[in-house]
Amino acid sequence: MPGTYLVRLEAGDAVIEGEVSVRLDPRTSMSRAVITARHAAMMESYRLSGAVEEANEALASVSSQLTAIDEMLEESADESEALEDEVAAVRTAVESI
Repeated sequence: MPGTYLVRLEAGDAVIEGEVSVRLDPRTSMSRAVITARHAAMMESYRLSGAVEEANEALASVSSQLTAIDEMLEESADESEALEDEVAAVRTAVESI
C-alpha cells in the first residue's frame, strides 16, 4: 500500500532503522478504494493460507495414522474385516477432503 513506513533491519547486534516511502505506480489508474480492497483481499488470502496449511498437516497426520493401523491389522492374527472396512472408509473420506 502507498505510504511511509518505518523499516528495521537487524543483523546480529547491529540494528538499522529508516523510513521508506512507497508510491503508487504512476502507470496505474486504480482508485484508492480499489487498491484498498485488493490489499484487504490479499491479506485475507494470506491469513487463510495458514489455516489451510494446518488442515493439510492434520490430514497428513491422519493418513499416517491410518497407514499404521493398516500395518497393525495386517500383522494381527485376528482378522477383522469390519475394522478394515471402517479404516478404508475413513481413508476415503480423508482423501476426498
